[in-house]
Amino acid sequence: MNPPLETTAIALGLHRQIQTTLSPLFPRDLPIFTLRLVDKTVAFSYSCAIARQVAACLYTSPETVACQMADTLSERSEFEVVLKPEGWLEFDLRDRAVIQWLQARPQNPLAPHPGWLSLHLPPLDAERQFLGQYAHARCCSLLRAGDRISPSSPLPWASVLAHPLERRLVYRILEAHDLLSFPPGKQSERLALKLLQNLSQETLSFERACLIWGLVKTENLELARLRLKLLSLAQSLLHTLLTPILGIFAPFSL
Repeated sequence: MNPPLETTAIALGLHRQIQTTLSPLFPRDLPIFTLRLVDKTVAFSYSCAIARQVAACLYTSPETVACQMADTLSERSEFEVVLKPEGWLEFDLRDRAVIQWLQARPQNPLAPHPGWLSLHLPPLDAERQFLGQYAHARCCSLLRAGDRISPSSPLPWASVLAHPLERRLVYRILEAHDLLSFPPGKQSERLALKLLQNLSQETLSFERACLIWGLVKTENLELARLRLKLLSLAQSLLHTLLTPILGIFAPFSL
């Protein structure tokens, strides 16, 4: 029995579900396959070449195997399977699966793979380092100001996926959780820096465009609380990237 998707990084949970569902279909062991989060405007999607890999072993067409896999996986409630050209598969997460994952984060915080905690990093340029530190400090400042409006009941996370920049920040949070949950690969030092840069930029864009105070707080308090919660998730990831992984001090104010 696989754990629920929301209790782990989505790529890791999705990988286990696909492997468990498809393994009985094929006489050989499934090849090692990866899932890559696709940068799309609307959907949270994962791309996978597993049908192409299996087809090469069975000496058949990738499209045939992809159709068989899509039919088998079509009853999963967490995602929709989309057939792409040349036997590629995409798994479009349903918003409710993303919402359940967001809701579960306080009980299931990120635990990076131990390999990420022993990187040998080159000296960092001051500009990239400061961007991450500034984004972290900015989150901390906003969260301190929001302590007075902390929710006393579960939040309606569906509301926070309406604004494009809210979805962009969720995308970057998913991306960091996914990549840090697997062992680091080649050029992992560069990848860690790229994750820090992407998450920092998206966090700052979000907090500039997605208002929390003023009319939002007065007229839609739940939305203000949700946006603070999203900043809390970003702050936790920024801290993990800065200090345990990159060895950079994560300031709480500037």
